[in-house]
Amino acid sequence: MFNSYSYKENIFLILLIFLGFSLYAGENTHVIEEINFIIQGDTQENALRKFVDLKKGDTFPDEETLKENLEQEKQDLVNYRVYDSVEYTSEIIRQDSGTTYWRITYQVVDTWTLIPIPYPKYSSSSGFRLALRTDYKNAFGTMSDINLNMGFNLQYNDNSGSMEVTRWNFTPEWSRIRINDWLRLTFIADMSYSYDRFESGDVLSQYNYSYYRTGLGTSFLFDLPGNWFYRVSPYFDFKYGYDDKSNWGNYSEEPFNIAVSHGGGWGAVNWSQNFREGQSYSLTHKIRYTFSSDVNDRKLVNELDASAKWYALIGDMLNFYTRLGAFYVFNDVRSSAGGYIRGVNNYSMSGQTGVYLNNTLGFQFWRWEGVWDAQIHPFFDIGMIGNPGDFKVNRDFQYGSGVDLVLFLDKLPTLVARATIGFNLSDQSLNGWDKLDLIITSTLSY
Repeated sequence: MFNSYSYKENIFLILLIFLGFSLYAGENTHVIEEINFIIQGDTQENALRKFVDLKKGDTFPDEETLKENLEQEKQDLVNYRVYDSVEYTSEIIRQDSGTTYWRITYQVVDTWTLIPIPYPKYSSSSGFRLALRTDYKNAFGTMSDINLNMGFNLQYNDNSGSMEVTRWNFTPEWSRIRINDWLRLTFIADMSYSYDRFESGDVLSQYNYSYYRTGLGTSFLFDLPGNWFYRVSPYFDFKYGYDDKSNWGNYSEEPFNIAVSHGGGWGAVNWSQNFREGQSYSLTHKIRYTFSSDVNDRKLVNELDASAKWYALIGDMLNFYTRLGAFYVFNDVRSSAGGYIRGVNNYSMSGQTGVYLNNTLGFQFWRWEGVWDAQIHPFFDIGMIGNPGDFKVNRDFQYGSGVDLVLFLDKLPTLVARATIGFNLSDQSLNGWDKLDLIITSTLSY
C-alpha cells in the first residue's frame, strides 16, 4: 500500500540534499596565495611583512571583504607617514573547486625620515628653549622609530632678576619595535634637570622647586583584534639635588620611584592627506611607589587617566577635532596641569583631579601642491583642575582660546611645525601680555 507520509519524507530529503549541493557549489572562498612587496627605498621586506597584518593563507568569504582588508592595510601604511606613496595590486592566480587564489603586491616609495631639527622654541610657561630633536622614523628600514631629544630652557627669574637655565634634558627613545603580529616594544631613557611649580597667589598651596632626574623605562604594546590595544609600561627613576626656589616648601622629596603604568583602549584614526578622521578612547592606571630615607615621605600613588578623541572631516578643507579628558591622582597632586588647556599657563593649575575639553577646527588656507600644506586651527579649551574640598573658581576653573598655525611639508610627512597663540580668557587678574600663551613646537596639540 502506498504510504504518502514516507513519500513526502523522501521528497523532502532529496530537496534538502539538492539544496546542500547547490549551496556548496555556490560557495567561492577567496584565499591569499602570495604577498609580494616592491620597495623603492631602504625599508626591509621582513619588517614590512611583520607590519602588514594580512598573511599568506588568509581566507575571505567574498571578494568585497578581501578588498576591504587590502584597503585597510594600505591605510595603515599611509597612517605611518613614512612613505611618499603606497599602492597595491591584486590579481587572480587560479580558481579551483569554488576557491579563488590571489596574488597581492604592495608598492611603497620611501621618503626621507632622518630629520635632525635644531630649533628654538618659546612658551610663556617654560621660557625660551634651544633644542635639537632628531627623529628617525622607519630607522634603518626596520619599521621602528629612533628619537633623540636634547636641549635647555632659559627663563627670567623674578627673585634673582636674571636669566637662568631652568631645564635641560637628554632623552633617547627607540619605539615601535615589532616583535610579532601583536607585540611592540619601546625603550626610553631620560637624564634631565627640571622643576615643578604652582603659583596661585596662596602661599600655603604654592610650590617652586627643582631637581635632577635619571630614569629608564620600557613599554609593551599589545595589538588586539578589532582595533583594541593594551599597554604595560614599567619604569624607575632617581631624583636628586632638590632645591626649593622660593622657600615656600609644600613639597616632599622623592629620591627613588618605581612605577608601572598599564591601560588599554580602542582607536581607529586615519589620515586623509593632512587631516584626520575617526575616534579613539583610552583608560590608563599608573601605580607608583616612592622610596625615601624618611618614612613619612614614603608613599604609594595611584593615577587614573581617561581620554576620548574625535576627528571629523567636513568637506575637503575643514577638520573638526575634539578631546575630552579626565584624571584623578590618589595621595599626590599633578603639577603643570595648565598644559591641558591651551592659552593657560602650565604652572597656574595643579591638583588631584581634573577634567578638560579641547575643541579645534582646522582649515586649509594655502595648499602648494608638492611643497606644503598650510593650515589654521582656531581652538577653544576649557578645564577644571583642583583638589576635592578645596575648589576655588578663580583658580581652578580656566579657559582659553586662540589659534594653532600648522605647516606640513609634502616631502617630509613625518614632520609638522606648529605655532600656538593662545589667550587666557578666564583669569581677570592678568593684564596685557600676561594673558598670552605662545608655543612653538614640532608636534600637533593632540
